[in-house]
Amino acid sequence: MKASRVIDDTVYALGIDFGTQSVKMVVLDVYDPKVIYSGSFEYDSVLERYGTQGGVLPTKRPEIRHTSPFMLIEAVDMVFWRLQEDGVDISCLRVIKIDAMQHRTVYTDKTFLERVMAFDPGRALLQQIEPSITRETCPIWEDRAPVKEAAYLMNALEEHSSINVLTGNRVESYVFPHPRSCCGPGNLRISIPRLHTSFY
Repeated sequence: MKASRVIDDTVYALGIDFGTQSVKMVVLDVYDPKVIYSGSFEYDSVLERYGTQGGVLPTKRPEIRHTSPFMLIEAVDMVFWRLQEDGVDISCLRVIKIDAMQHRTVYTDKTFLERVMAFDPGRALLQQIEPSITRETCPIWEDRAPVKEAAYLMNALEEHSSINVLTGNRVESYVFPHPRSCCGPGNLRISIPRLHTSFY
């Protein structure tokens, strides 16, 4: 959907949804409540050089579900390029809300925060962040590879009651167990803080 005409004192709010297969955008006029733009694009077609299928890198092991962190970073820039191409005056943007419920685990080195704080709006985002990315692929929410690591965490936390009691969640074989699968069995120390819960 193409953007509507811009008038003086226009304020826009941008919503972005980063899904497993695609990115969706919607722009709202804050003072004249209405949708002035909506659009989307799929990673496979717009960023096809990364070779994803349904936003996921192909593999012979079905339990492994990874994507490219570089593709995801480039997709952020792609959102704003697409808005400009479709006639949205991005200078009117005052609010940006991002949802990424289809989460991924992206690994970076210690220079990441420094690079983020020194962003240059005149340069591509990927060019600025890529040097801090330490792994060429990142597990997504569907990844089920670290089953042993998940079992380790569940057993290690039993002496502290259980992870379910401590956090209200069960151990799943994705996202959290991945640091241990990368570091190795002897290189991840578990520390359980004292939890204080208040009810009002």
